[in-house]
This record gives sequence, C-alpha cells and structure tokens, in this order.
Amino acid sequence: MANKYNYHIAYYDVYTVLTQKYSFYELDEKTKELILDYLEEGAEKGNKNCIEQLLLINQQEIKEKTIN
Repeated sequence: MANKYNYHIAYYDVYTVLTQKYSFYELDEKTKELILDYLEEGAEKGNKNCIEQLLLINQQEIKEKTIN
C-alpha cells in the first residue's frame, strides 16, 4: 500500500509490523534504516504517527549519546 499507492497510513504500518516481535532498538541496522526510511516518508506525507515515532526515536538516540 505504501509503495504502490503512497498511502500515508501504510508507512506507519511498516514500522508496526517490523517491531511487533522486537523493539526498534533490538533490530539490525539494515532493518532500522528501512523503518526510518518509511517513517520519514510517512512524516513527509503528513502522517502524525510517523512524526511522533521519529521524535521518540530521536529523543532516545539523544539520551543514549548523552549517557555514553
């Protein structure tokens, strides 16, 4: 749906499906990059869930850099 129809909700669905079993932070780097690409695309299309999730991921990365 995301790729074929540019349906903005489907971009967040990619994140949801890929993080059902493991959290975003437990995934390999390639999968994280894929998720981030879809979240960014969804955010550009105005999907609020994508925007919120990107903000949460960025906040977590800032926390980790500050602690380490």
